[in-house]
Amino acid sequence: MTTDTLLEIANVMRGEEEFAHKSQLALPALERLLARPDLLTIGIARTGFHVDRSSWLYFDPDIAVTIGFIKAGQVVPIHNHGTWEIVAPYRGRVTYTAYERADDGQTPGHAQLEVASKEVLYSGQVALCPPPPHDVHGWTVDEDTYLLAVVGPGLHTRREYYEPGEQRYLEKEAQWPNLLA
Repeated sequence: MTTDTLLEIANVMRGEEEFAHKSQLALPALERLLARPDLLTIGIARTGFHVDRSSWLYFDPDIAVTIGFIKAGQVVPIHNHGTWEIVAPYRGRVTYTAYERADDGQTPGHAQLEVASKEVLYSGQVALCPPPPHDVHGWTVDEDTYLLAVVGPGLHTRREYYEPGEQRYLEKEAQWPNLLA
């Protein structure tokens, strides 16, 4: 049942274990969720970020599970969330790049990034974005994609958008949707 699978993911990811360990424990449930042929029909519509349309599959104060559609060719700028994230294409393909901060993060507006990993994700493959300060990532949508995301607690409304060539970042306020509209 989908509700049981979503609760399993939320409960595992809410645990006290280190992110790398608990994300591995959640993978079987994520794989079951991604294998559902009806996943696009069970969510509640929401306004998302960097996606054309999106749905909540699960939400509580600590964990959110969403699925969003992104058109081929879209480049999602390098940014952070202030928390960890797990992403996986449900349908489609993205090139996902994770970054690590190479500086101490003490100079406002300044950032030195190093590529931690760059991978092409196909349907059902998972990328892990660790907690801060290494929660920096971006991606390119290689073909029309439905992307599943599991996001941890403390998602920032004020995010840093990075320009690695300039060794800087700009802070931008995320505009949260009205959940009651």
